[in-house]
Amino acid sequence: LGSYWIDILLSSVIVMPITLVLSLIFGAGYTNSSSWPTLVVNCTFVAYFTFCEGYWGTTPGKRLCGFRVRVHGQGIPPSFRRAFLRVSALLLIVDGLPYLVDWMRSFLLDPDPEKNPIQWSISYTLAKYTMWILLLSTMRVRNGYRGVHELVSGTCLIRRKKMKAESESAVPPSNWLST
Repeated sequence: LGSYWIDILLSSVIVMPITLVLSLIFGAGYTNSSSWPTLVVNCTFVAYFTFCEGYWGTTPGKRLCGFRVRVHGQGIPPSFRRAFLRVSALLLIVDGLPYLVDWMRSFLLDPDPEKNPIQWSISYTLAKYTMWILLLSTMRVRNGYRGVHELVSGTCLIRRKKMKAESESAVPPSNWLST
């Protein structure tokens, strides 16, 4: 998750100038619209991760943390198509489904978020955390701890090189008692 937040900060550096230019072109009302900024941020997010993972097989955040994205079972970097599928599935699960849950909830409760903003923010936060749990729910030893987005795209995240403690055996030598 540390590499994810590094990449979010880096992609924000790209998003801010784009948002500023669009607000200058379309006026101040652009930023008040809930769909335009979200669309710009999500498209930039998808483009950033797709390009980095498709071209280099890693993002700057993953590289700093020693991770690489590979095609599961082949060990090669993913194609742009696989990288796009991986990022789109992640974005759909983490960002898209909570909005869908909120939209469905609006039919059951008060549809105006301004009348009860606390209720709306709590329900969105719960939906967001539920989606993160869904994303992590498929991670098992038998599938290499792959998330839903990795299962859909046929990719996996690997560590570039093992840490020193991992490369050494955790089992002491057989003659350790004799010394």
